[in-house]
Amino acid sequence: MMVCIMAAVMMMSVGCHKDSLSPILPEGVLPGLFSVSPTQQVHFSKGNLQYQASTNTWRFAEQQYSSNSNDLFGWGTGNNPSLSSVNDLDYATFTDWGSNPIVNGGNAPNLWRTLTKEEWQFLIYKRPFKRGYGLINGYFEGLILLPDTWLQPSGCPVFVTGDEFNRYTFSEWKVMELAGAVFLPLTKYNSQSHTANIGPYGEYWSSTPYDEYRANRIYLYDNSHMSVSYTSRHNKCAVRLVH
Repeated sequence: MMVCIMAAVMMMSVGCHKDSLSPILPEGVLPGLFSVSPTQQVHFSKGNLQYQASTNTWRFAEQQYSSNSNDLFGWGTGNNPSLSSVNDLDYATFTDWGSNPIVNGGNAPNLWRTLTKEEWQFLIYKRPFKRGYGLINGYFEGLILLPDTWLQPSGCPVFVTGDEFNRYTFSEWKVMELAGAVFLPLTKYNSQSHTANIGPYGEYWSSTPYDEYRANRIYLYDNSHMSVSYTSRHNKCAVRLVH
């Protein structure tokens, strides 16, 4: 009887809401499945990767839109996250950040990994009408990616592609997230060990080198430009892992 009453209350709720319950997923995993090749799908982590040097611990940001200068890393520094050299040759070997135990991501090694350049390209360019720019609570700006199978949540603003912003309140974004949407926030950018600038852009590492001095990453600029290209290995970029 109590179960029936609870179900009736849920059905009578109004506003932006998800129409079905999410499946049980591993810790730290978002529900949406995203194709990164013709034969492979991945789940994204629930937030950008963070490292706490004082306790030598890794964790995911609690919110997808969270980003700060402590969440940025030189290329391939899964074994040395505090490396701040500006010599690109000091980043010669790639160690995946996902090789580490992540306390709110299963807390075991090798559960997560970084996308390759080719996977980023497939994700962004080979899935038409599955990406657009977003603004959460009027402040947090970034790129929204929709899963391969997308059902628009009831009552939420309809998702639009192109240069127009998708605007969500915190509560509306939570419903979008539960439906499978991923948010890559624009980040601070650190081009030298002593600088950290806020700009209308964000950069996310891939695991793919370009040459001995540079590596590939996804580059976001405001709501007008996006590319998968390269930057110097010593530059500090964000990391978003997949499962």
